[in-house]
Amino acid sequence: MSLTRLVAVPVGATLVETGWYLVVATVLSAPEPQRAYARSVGVVDRVAGTSLGGLEAYFAVDGIRAAVGWRDSGLTRHPACARRRTDERTPGPRA
Repeated sequence: MSLTRLVAVPVGATLVETGWYLVVATVLSAPEPQRAYARSVGVVDRVAGTSLGGLEAYFAVDGIRAAVGWRDSGLTRHPACARRRTDERTPGPRA
């Protein structure tokens, strides 16, 4: 990887993140968006909590599958796992 890319990527990411937070802070500092957020904060919190809980459950189940070796049973559809299952069935070179 070139030195230019090693410098440009973090600087670019920092600029994008800073710009996003400036926009959000500017928009939410106005009275009308503050009132709209205050009205919908319960729904926003429930949706965010449910989404994060679902993601957490997915990762927990995936971790349990990996720990007990269920990946070979075809329960997962991730391409890397499917490729690994195929590779494991392919006999290696004979000694």
